[in-house]
Amino acid sequence: MVPPCFFSFLLVQGQYEVENLGSESIKGMQEFALRGGWPFVAPDGYLNYREHIGSHHRRCWIGIDRKRAAIQRLMFRWYARGTISVHGVALRLNALHERRVAAGKSGCLRKSGKPWQMQQVWKHLRNPFYAGIIVVPTLGLRVTGTHRPIVSQALFDRVQAVMHLHSQGVYDRNHYLLQGRVVMQQEDGHVVVLGCTTVRAGQHQYYYYRIGKRRCHIAVDRIDDAVVAHVQQQLASLGTDVPRAVARRMRRALSVARSREQATMQVLAQQRQRLVRVVATGHFTDDEIAAELQLINVDMGRAEQEYQRLSALFTNQEALIVEWQWIARHMQQWATLTDLEQRELMHLIVQQVEVDAQGVIVAITWTTMWEQLMLPER
Repeated sequence: MVPPCFFSFLLVQGQYEVENLGSESIKGMQEFALRGGWPFVAPDGYLNYREHIGSHHRRCWIGIDRKRAAIQRLMFRWYARGTISVHGVALRLNALHERRVAAGKSGCLRKSGKPWQMQQVWKHLRNPFYAGIIVVPTLGLRVTGTHRPIVSQALFDRVQAVMHLHSQGVYDRNHYLLQGRVVMQQEDGHVVVLGCTTVRAGQHQYYYYRIGKRRCHIAVDRIDDAVVAHVQQQLASLGTDVPRAVARRMRRALSVARSREQATMQVLAQQRQRLVRVVATGHFTDDEIAAELQLINVDMGRAEQEYQRLSALFTNQEALIVEWQWIARHMQQWATLTDLEQRELMHLIVQQVEVDAQGVIVAITWTTMWEQLMLPER
């Protein structure tokens, strides 16, 4: 007869083996994650790969799913502009899916085949895995992964900054074309940003400023229509072949800007050499020379940073040309765009609109690249 304690021993031994197996599994996953691997199911945009080496060994890694990765990049780039909400990104992805399916192309819904919702977009934008960083809160890990990032660290940081900025306030139910970009200079010299309001059940929209406690309203259409007409007039000046004109002017603008910064750096270098020669004459004190040299070094540093930025733009000019051709093409189709698309497009072109108390436009400050595009040909 088997004694009862024998069954208790088997039960304890089995429980120990199960716990030991669980701890060894967690230990293995932790070691794999510390080496930059991902021991879980790959997120959307990636695929899990497995290769058997021999009979008892296998190699696992994460690879990019190109079609799904393109959706992730699009999501990050849209939101990084700061002109669209997380919910707006979801709506725009669903609208893009419908247009692609209607054109006979593959769609861009979620991996499960369901439409995008705000919660899923938010999770994707907050996931550092897409920037090449592995974070496992349950294991207390944050390491650089061995997988290829879908977006750059700079783009990911930009998205987090925009999300933090959006979290400071509430989203507006109504979209204003130039919200946050219409300003007015007051009598005391201070520049104030005009607020936005919708009255009478959403039928009328206004920009407003305050005189004391009283609100002064300016009709939104009065300013918006004038700015849009000005942009359309500028596009008309490009001629009939707008895409080719945009490509030609973009290349010229980047080349001219880079040459200008290079000339500035040469002038500063000559000033530094001249100062060194002056030092030899002994006409200035050491403090005066040090102060002058510091100013030149600061200007030189700024010029070098701008030159490096322009060189990067010059290297990626073909991608910029495609983006600005897209902007010009959509401006020509202005009437067919949604309110949200029009607002996003205008924020890429207009930096600031200054008006007077009567709502008459005093000056328009364009974005740097748009201003360069609209310069007359030489």
